[in-house]
Amino acid sequence: MSNFHTLLVATVGGTPDPIAVSLAHWRPARALFIASPASTGFVPKALDMAEERFGFRLPPGADVTVTVPAEDVAAGIRCIRERGATVREWLRRGDDYRVVVDITGGTKAMTAALSLAARQWNCTFSYIGGTDRTKDGVGIVVSEKERVLYTDNPWNALGYQAVEEAILLFNRHAYAAAASILMEAESRTADKRPKQELLAFHTLCEMLDAWDRFQPGVALKRLNMLHARHNDLAACLGARPSNATTTRSRACTAPGRRWRRCASPRVGTCPILPARRCSESRSRCVPSSKLARTPKAR
Repeated sequence: MSNFHTLLVATVGGTPDPIAVSLAHWRPARALFIASPASTGFVPKALDMAEERFGFRLPPGADVTVTVPAEDVAAGIRCIRERGATVREWLRRGDDYRVVVDITGGTKAMTAALSLAARQWNCTFSYIGGTDRTKDGVGIVVSEKERVLYTDNPWNALGYQAVEEAILLFNRHAYAAAASILMEAESRTADKRPKQELLAFHTLCEMLDAWDRFQPGVALKRLNMLHARHNDLAACLGARPSNATTTRSRACTAPGRRWRRCASPRVGTCPILPARRCSESRSRCVPSSKLARTPKAR
């Protein structure tokens, strides 16, 4: 861990212990504390505790405290996003610079605000847990019984962020750029299910990019591949296809009259996707409605 230059972004609650443990574990070069008006006083206590218990001390002037409302998620997000430039600048310094987001302390509104604001960051999420807790196991972790739990940003690990970015590019007809983002996300994702969903969307973008480049043979191959990934595509975009959509997609998987008709310069219905039109004034198939990802429960 000492090989990394770490920026720790942590919510602060009513006890200094989890912050001290997080400081000692991650040993950050800088720290950004997210505190409520009532919890700002615990920041210096946590810094002192980290030194007393673990022998770690942040350099002078290396920490900043941002005050957010304790019970207003939207206001908290706005306050934290104002510091987003600091996070991005830190990450741009090099591969050995990282950001750790600790969501242990603070109110639920504060941790929700930090989690939502941090979903676009290339970061690690950290939480200080433990099996020994007060109040018969449902209270806070007993001091000196803490353990550090962490994971890659789930929004990146599951490909959600890549899908959002790809949809924006897709709606601007930048299919090659969207495919590139999805391909990179596929390589980072170890989970089989999200990888299949990303691959389906990737195939769709490659298909439309080939169509834009006047490569109908390549586009048809991608279309045939997409037919087998129809359900994965629907899951990726958070929508269940209608029977009409399924029928249209199946009808388009075999080369024939429909495909040749669409490939002609005349205006007509394009069989690549439902509700798309081939325009004689443009070289691309223009969506009549843009993609929008529907939230889904996991």
